[in-house]
Amino acid sequence: MRLSLQTIVFLAALWVAQSVWACPRPKLDWWSPNPVCVGCESVLALSYIYMPGYEVTSGPWVDSITIAPTSNSPTADGNTNGWTIQWSAPGYCSVVVTTKLDYVCLSNNVPGTSTNVIVTPFIVARMDTFTLMDAGNENNSRQDTTDDDATPTNNTLVICEDADGTAEVEIDLSLTPTNANVGYLFHWQIEGGGWTPANGDFSSGAITSVWTNAGGDVNREFTVAVHCDCGAGGNCEYCAYRRMLKIAVFKVDLLQAGFDSMDTNKWVSLKKTGSDTYTNDTYISDGNTAITNPVWQDLNLNDIPDVNPPDPVCFVKEAVPMIVQGKLDIKPGIGTNVIDVTDKG
Repeated sequence: MRLSLQTIVFLAALWVAQSVWACPRPKLDWWSPNPVCVGCESVLALSYIYMPGYEVTSGPWVDSITIAPTSNSPTADGNTNGWTIQWSAPGYCSVVVTTKLDYVCLSNNVPGTSTNVIVTPFIVARMDTFTLMDAGNENNSRQDTTDDDATPTNNTLVICEDADGTAEVEIDLSLTPTNANVGYLFHWQIEGGGWTPANGDFSSGAITSVWTNAGGDVNREFTVAVHCDCGAGGNCEYCAYRRMLKIAVFKVDLLQAGFDSMDTNKWVSLKKTGSDTYTNDTYISDGNTAITNPVWQDLNLNDIPDVNPPDPVCFVKEAVPMIVQGKLDIKPGIGTNVIDVTDKG
């Protein structure tokens, strides 16, 4: 039987293809983690494709690992060491692994070596600026860009408890690359009670967390930390990159206030009888003892003025009252939690 030239070429190509893949060859099980955080380590796992009639005598092993750029930017980078890459710069790349193994053909005892070049796209993410912002005031915020647990100089976000006993913060983290959708790699947590939610990740971008006053002597100072978590299969042991900020939820109560008038001509001077303390409703405007520097106070912060004082305070129509003496109760305390604001402007 005479074969045509086209048939001969086809059979030759088929024989070459079969001979190339007839022996065992290395294969990639996984690179993990991928995507990965800067500072973490990705680990390679190899095995091989079994072929009957052959025995693998050595390998598979890594002959070389190369980090190659892609059409995306920036380009990620890292240090290769055996079967691992320690990532040092964020971005996109292709990891090119040349793998080999030795085998022997059992039918004729002829040894050989097979090679496989494996290309894997990678995304390497880096946390940049961690921001805490007062949800009620975008001009009140704190940021951390340092790569360790050392707290930044101006690291405490001070916010105030609302009248309903709550406070809100917005938690955000900027990443490189900006468009890789890898926010789930970075986890945040608020240490201290009262926050909802108290932990999470940045898979959906910025998060709003609400603090609620549970009553009593509640904790008002908190630490918020961010770290990377690449998941199973990788190694974050060497990743010391962190972000950390603090929150102080302040509550300000008026303990005491003394009053005067901006216009002395409109001030009504009240008088009481003797040393009466107003507990018997005997004070009258034509008493014999002038009431000076009327004072209001609520020292137990129960929203009910104390019996002695308050002194009665009265202004004529269109008078301009003025607080000339006051004390505030501030929680958490700064040295002392009672601040005298008399003559402080």
